[in-house]
Amino acid sequence: MKYLKRLDEILQTGCRSSCLADSLYDNGFKNIASIDIVRSVIRKQIYRNRKRCPEFSFSRGDDKKLEYTDQSFSAVLDKGTLDAIMSSKTENCLDAANAIFAEVDRVVQVMGPQTYRVRHHERKRRTLVVHSDRLKRYHARESDCIE
Repeated sequence: MKYLKRLDEILQTGCRSSCLADSLYDNGFKNIASIDIVRSVIRKQIYRNRKRCPEFSFSRGDDKKLEYTDQSFSAVLDKGTLDAIMSSKTENCLDAANAIFAEVDRVVQVMGPQTYRVRHHERKRRTLVVHSDRLKRYHARESDCIE
């Protein structure tokens, strides 16, 4: 929450049954949209938050193909989608990660260069490193070392 402002428009991807949006709400953040690919998850979130947090928006969506206009959010938060993708044993997990970051790049307001480091498979000591340069292009790669 250190990098967020209370008036920011926030998108939470892959919300599942997480209480992250609730915690943000309790700390003064009111403009939160949450998506998940699973319809039943969205129904449960809507039911759970309908009275307490009526400003919340929950909808079904795929973070690899976001249905929002360009630069419509100040921040995009992910609590576990990348973990799930990178823990899969499929050949295209890096392609999926790059697709997610391309969509994040499209919907988040232009801010400046950012680097994200997300650790996965601690037992295997694999790390996904994602970097955004000044042109806002994202590059993902796997690394076998932990710095």
